[in-house]
Amino acid sequence: MRFALRHLLIAWSLGAAVAAAAEPAVVPIPASVEAREGEFLVTGATPIVAVAADADARGAAVVIGGFIARAWGPKLRMHSGAARDRAINFEIDRRGGLAPEAYRLEITPRRVTVSAATLRSARR
Repeated sequence: MRFALRHLLIAWSLGAAVAAAAEPAVVPIPASVEAREGEFLVTGATPIVAVAADADARGAAVVIGGFIARAWGPKLRMHSGAARDRAINFEIDRRGGLAPEAYRLEITPRRVTVSAATLRSARR
């Protein structure tokens, strides 16, 4: 089963822009959106990666993986380690570049990366 990640993101309420949307209909409303060409397709073989074996990143990955399984059926494999292509990557940014409730979502045809300051913001 293949489906576009942009449909998942709306369901997850991550508040991200999708490639073709000028104003995404998601909650919470993103602080900024930069639409680009292309899409990332999720299949049953798409892994979810907790970057750097971080427990908070893994917690967010497990929650999102559960949403995907309940909503669309495929149970995606969970991994820890380095971010990789053809995967949904979760990382907790402890460098202080994001506000406590903020997250950054980057979707390219090669990979998805969700960066958040805390577990709570990663799960939004």
